[in-house]
Amino acid sequence: MPNLDDFTLHNACESSLGDLARVFTAGYEGYPYPASTDAFQLARRVREESIALEVSFTLRRGDQAAGLVLVALRGDEAWCGGFGVVPAFRGQGLGSLLAREMVRRAASAGARRLRLEVLAGNDRARRTYEGAGLRTTREVLVLTWRMLVDHPPAKPQGRLESMSAEAALARSPRLFNVDACWQRSRASVLARTGTEGFELAVDGARAWAVCVNVPNRAARILRLHGETTGATTAMIHALQNRFVSLGIVNEPADSPVLPLLTEAGFTNSDHQYDMVIELGRPSPGVQPE
Repeated sequence: MPNLDDFTLHNACESSLGDLARVFTAGYEGYPYPASTDAFQLARRVREESIALEVSFTLRRGDQAAGLVLVALRGDEAWCGGFGVVPAFRGQGLGSLLAREMVRRAASAGARRLRLEVLAGNDRARRTYEGAGLRTTREVLVLTWRMLVDHPPAKPQGRLESMSAEAALARSPRLFNVDACWQRSRASVLARTGTEGFELAVDGARAWAVCVNVPNRAARILRLHGETTGATTAMIHALQNRFVSLGIVNEPADSPVLPLLTEAGFTNSDHQYDMVIELGRPSPGVQPE
């Protein structure tokens, strides 16, 4: 274990967004999905994901950044939006220190529940979170689809109407009846830029979707719901005819639309575990006096 007297914890709001972005990027070096970011991208995430910089924190030894944890807050719910130890400081048990402090700060901020996602193959991180009291509640999938010349999507049915994400949500409140992950929650979708809502009617039933557009005629599906299986399938086909590639991040493994997506050609490219801790009174801090 490291000598804790060598390290100090600092509120993230004490640092510039540029400095936080550099620590965040370094903390994900060597990760299966390297997460390079800059001040502009981080500022957008702070706004869209409700990241609380006064609760988030860095770990430093002198003037060297050793780690970073981003904590988002909405009411009594908290979510970890970033967790990393800089390569030079790995292997010293600092991850456990960060995880315990993350839980303590979330509880002190009034959260009753803290959640995060961890890649299924990242056993070390999962054990670290379990050591801080988090428990796995479900599996969530990363799904992808790409149009192939020799295997075009099914012909669309009905007429696809484009609208704002807010309008799509207003027409289909049930889009958010499921326990969506943080980045696909109603608040995140409404705060996000570059989103587009859709409605489709077929055989007397309707379906809705909300997507975020990415370059080269690609999109990520944030929410998808239909009044019937047929309407939901028709919406999937309509989106496949509109975009050349589609992705869905953190779709619950027990989602009722998963079989329809699989039948339409979506494949599971990765999966994560949703981990949660129910918070009571905050525990003592881990920073040495």
